[in-house]
Amino acid sequence: NYVNDIIEGIEKTDDKRLLNLIDAGLSLLDKLMQRRKNDGMIDFDLPEVEFYFDENGDMVDIKPLERKISHRLIEFFMIEANEAVAEFLEKAYDRGMYRVHGFPDPEKLQEFVTICHLYGIEVGELVVDDPKSIQLLSEKISNSKFSYLLSSMLVRTMQKAIYSPDNTGHFGLSSTCYTHFTSPIRRYPDLVVHRLLKKKLFGYFFDFDEDYLDATAINSSRMEQMAEEAEREIHLYKKLKFLQSHIDATFDAFINRLTPNGIFIYLEKFLLTGFISIENMLDDEYYYLDNQNMFIGKRKKKRLKLGDRISVKLSRVNYDHLEADFFLV
Repeated sequence: NYVNDIIEGIEKTDDKRLLNLIDAGLSLLDKLMQRRKNDGMIDFDLPEVEFYFDENGDMVDIKPLERKISHRLIEFFMIEANEAVAEFLEKAYDRGMYRVHGFPDPEKLQEFVTICHLYGIEVGELVVDDPKSIQLLSEKISNSKFSYLLSSMLVRTMQKAIYSPDNTGHFGLSSTCYTHFTSPIRRYPDLVVHRLLKKKLFGYFFDFDEDYLDATAINSSRMEQMAEEAEREIHLYKKLKFLQSHIDATFDAFINRLTPNGIFIYLEKFLLTGFISIENMLDDEYYYLDNQNMFIGKRKKKRLKLGDRISVKLSRVNYDHLEADFFLV
């Protein structure tokens, strides 16, 4: 944050060495981002939230996390380091510990294109095995008013990145050779890569065989997915607790799906989906038009359709299923 404040002119410093480093870093970042874009790297602008707590540890707010230029600087430098190490390992060993990412699922991708059309986003012809094709789609989504929701949905059309002793490339990064050598959170695969490097460069004793690499890759991938699911559930639980503590508040949302039984909504501030049953649409008596995928109020003739901005209040929270129901305001 301190570096970002300097970049944005919020913070002042007389440290010439630091300023020179930042200038050089930004200049290099521009070149790296342009090269990666030309190669077809898919820059998923995935939404995240930040939780704000007071001095007593009570949650006081939730806000979407802003992805700043200093974050991108570190991110792109890490990608370069990881790729350089992966290429070194590939030359040094028959097998190693790589981060691999396969092509998107064609059926899921086509379903997503249909969803984009419903949101008024026109998508050209997609080539499943061409990262540049998906890159253009991702950029189009990022420029839409539904970017938070659709970016997450696009990611779900992709295969999960996993660890593998065999290098098969990383589709999302448009990289032919990638690993996790450096990361904000140290992972066990990182340590395996470090040991392989030290063995090759300094004669470090690291006794490993094929079975060890296979088992490490499988277990690391499985544990990563478990950790991500646990983090997702904790974040969801925290969001629901915050909403329940503000049960009388009104929140902005937009409609992301309609069914005869009610409306699925998305609250951008919390990056949270919820549901409004037809019984909780209290300002009128609504009926559903299946052929037009919309609700119409009998008295006021109000129309509710996909993408509409609406105001909602919390109705109830189901902590067992980590779900929230809302009233239409």
